[in-house]
Amino acid sequence: MTYHLGVDLGTTITTAAVARDGKVGVVTLGEHSAAMPSVLYWGASGPPLVGDAAVRAAATDPSRAAREVRPRVADPTPLLLDGAPFAATALLGAMLRRVVDLVAEREGGAPEGIVLTHPATWGDEEREAFAGVAVSLGLGAVSLVSEPEAAAARYAAREGLRDGGAVAVVDLGGGSVDATVLVHRGGAFTIAGRPEAVPYPTDAHPTDGAAVAGLHRALASARRLPGDLDAVVLVGWSTRTGAIAAALADELGRPVSLENEPEHTVALGAAGLAARGQQNGATTSVPVPAPGWSLRGRRAPAGRSAEPPQDREPPVRPGRRARPGTRPRPGAPPPRPRRGLTVGLAAGAIVLGIVGAAPSRSPAPRPRPPRRHRCRRSPPRRRRRP
Repeated sequence: MTYHLGVDLGTTITTAAVARDGKVGVVTLGEHSAAMPSVLYWGASGPPLVGDAAVRAAATDPSRAAREVRPRVADPTPLLLDGAPFAATALLGAMLRRVVDLVAEREGGAPEGIVLTHPATWGDEEREAFAGVAVSLGLGAVSLVSEPEAAAARYAAREGLRDGGAVAVVDLGGGSVDATVLVHRGGAFTIAGRPEAVPYPTDAHPTDGAAVAGLHRALASARRLPGDLDAVVLVGWSTRTGAIAAALADELGRPVSLENEPEHTVALGAAGLAARGQQNGATTSVPVPAPGWSLRGRRAPAGRSAEPPQDREPPVRPGRRARPGTRPRPGAPPPRPRRGLTVGLAAGAIVLGIVGAAPSRSPAPRPRPPRRHRCRRSPPRRRRRP
C-alpha cells in the first residue's frame, strides 16, 4: 500500500512522518526518541554513520564527525573530516539517504512522494543546492516546501482555518528563532512580508525576548497587527518551549497552538502536503524567491524589488540586440534561433568560395571623382610688384 513521506532535515535534529490512508504519523528515527540527531560520522572504512550511531562514534573520534551541516548547503568551502574535504551537499545526501532507506524498510517499500522542508529565509541558491541533493539520490517525486508553510498546513488540518485567515509560525530551530506570517487562501498558504530570524548560540536555548522580537518584526514586515492573527503556531524543540508559549500569549493576546511533540509538527505537515499533492514545486524547478529578496537570499535595497517588474520591459538601445532573457514586445515577431559559431563560419566559407569561383558578369564600377571640399576659403592676397 502506498504512502507519502515528509522529512524535516534540521540543523540539530531530523524528523520524519508518513501519511497513509488519510492518517499522518511520526516515524521513529532515533534510538531513544523519534527524532534523530543531525550528525554524520565518516569513518576510515565502511559506510558513513548517521544519527545516534554517529554521536557514539564521534565521542572517541570527533575529527571525523560533521554537525550543523544544513546551514552550509550552498557554501562552496568544503567541510574537513580528519583533513579530508567533503561538500555539505554530499553529507546531507548521506543523511537523507539513511532516513529514506530506514522508512522504506519499515514501511515495506519506497514512498509514493516525498516533501522536504527548508527554512523560509533561504534564497534561491540554497534551495537549488538542497534540491540537487534529492536529485542526485534519485528519490523520484520530491518537492520542496518551507517549514512555516508545512507547520501552518498541519495547524489547518487539525484546527481548521477560515479562508483569508492569518497565522504566525514561530520555529525554535537550532541556532535561530524563525518567525513567519502566512495568509490562508484557497486551501494554500502564502508568506506575507519577510520571514525574520533571530540567531542565538546553538549550545544555548532560545529566550522569550528573541521569540517575541522576531514575531513583532515579522508582523511589521507583513503590515499586520497581532489582532489580525487567528493563532500563533509554535514549533521546534527546546526545554523552554512552554515558557516561550506563555510569553507569546501574554505579549500578543492571541492563542498559541502547541502540539504534544512540537518538534514533529513540520514533518507531519510536510507528509500531509505530500499526500494531498500540494507540493511547492518539484526539485527540478526551484520556487522563485519572494519579492524583496535577492537570488542569494539577501534583502534587496530599500524601495527596490529583487525581481524585475513584470509590467515594464527592459530598454533596448537602437542598433543592438536585446539581452538573453528579456521579453519580446507585444506584436513583435518571435526571435530567430541563434546558430552556432562553427555552422556560421562554415556557411560563410562556402558562400565566399562560390562567389570567388563564379565569373563576374556585372560591369566594373566607375571610379568616383574625388570629392571637392566645399569649405569657404578666404580669397588669396595679391602680391605687390617690387
